[in-house]
Amino acid sequence: MPGNDAVQAIDNGTVIVNAQRTARAKAVGKLVQGVAHGYLGLYFDKAIVVDETTKLDTIRGTPDFTEYPGVIDAAVDMIDEAIAVAGTQNFTLPADSWFFTEMTRDQFVRLANSHVARLLAYAPRTRAERAAVDWNEVIRRIDAGIQQDFAPQAQPDILFDDWKRLVARLRTAGRPSDFGRPSYWIVGPADSTNGFVNWAGTPVANRQPFQLRTRDRRIQGATGPASPGKYVGYNQNNLFQVARGTYRFSWYFFGRWGTGTSWQDTPQASITVAEMDLLKAEALIRLNRASEAVALINKTRVASGELPPVTIDGPPNTAGCVPRKLNGQCGSLWDALRYEKGIEMLGVNGVVRFFDMRGWQGLPENSITQLPVPGRELGTLLLPNYTFGGPGGASSAPVPAPETCPVALPRCA
Repeated sequence: MPGNDAVQAIDNGTVIVNAQRTARAKAVGKLVQGVAHGYLGLYFDKAIVVDETTKLDTIRGTPDFTEYPGVIDAAVDMIDEAIAVAGTQNFTLPADSWFFTEMTRDQFVRLANSHVARLLAYAPRTRAERAAVDWNEVIRRIDAGIQQDFAPQAQPDILFDDWKRLVARLRTAGRPSDFGRPSYWIVGPADSTNGFVNWAGTPVANRQPFQLRTRDRRIQGATGPASPGKYVGYNQNNLFQVARGTYRFSWYFFGRWGTGTSWQDTPQASITVAEMDLLKAEALIRLNRASEAVALINKTRVASGELPPVTIDGPPNTAGCVPRKLNGQCGSLWDALRYEKGIEMLGVNGVVRFFDMRGWQGLPENSITQLPVPGRELGTLLLPNYTFGGPGGASSAPVPAPETCPVALPRCA
């Protein structure tokens, strides 16, 4: 990792122009180092921790792997060192380099804290592990975290979000999303009819796409179910092949970030204030402070969704409530939080949904909860391949129970 080399050189006495730039370079190096290890800890069951002190030329035999909790701990320590180094000097990160967005030293520190909040909350593989998170520390990190969306400015062929390229591409009927459609598991709970209830209750192989009717203006415009919402819209055309399963079909296109070249010439949201607000709301609920979570859930629900606010009892218990449970009843505050997190993360960071669902026990039964070390790396180290998932397999998801609340709440199991 180049960041390791830079940090090692600085530790050995290299000065980059002056003290401010030297501290900036080391702080950025430690943050990148920590985030890189953090994602290894989020995805894989184990990884090799390597920092600027590791002497790669002296390693003999098989390097020691660290299980994912230790990888996460190491990542947090690296990020905290970045925060400590940043505290020694005042500096600015220019817009045309580093993170492709101008940042003050204090904004850099806030970004680092938001990354730690993510790592702490998203690392758990099970409901029990998620419950055991130090949620007070998550709140502390969020409060010390970003105050505006972290959205680097894309630059053609240099920095871009290729997934947004796929979902923004126009190919049929003047509508985007030929290569990726929002899942009914995200938008379906907003349906005011029984369309989603019936879809979810149908055997997987027999599921067919359907049209929602909802009050959520992120999904449906004010003029009817076919009018586009702020984030997604209705598009019955698709290029999906029946042979691959109609359960994958969706009649909704993604339009939140625009079309055309938006994926390579506009700011690309990476960590948002909405995500941090909703993560804090989860922490408050888990700490039996649900009344404090209500306002955080309502921020995007009311402003973006144009939905009536929730209370500690959940959404107003009226026809067309959003969200609804799989049995058609109006959801709880916990349901509202999970729905809001899904719709607000749509098009921001898809893997957060996976991290959330494994910690909320919402993944399909027997699917994987983490990845094994890649086979190519195992082959290089002359180690046997292994895998996860499947009936009775290691790291297999249990039977979903996503609506089970972590604490006692109205309308909760």
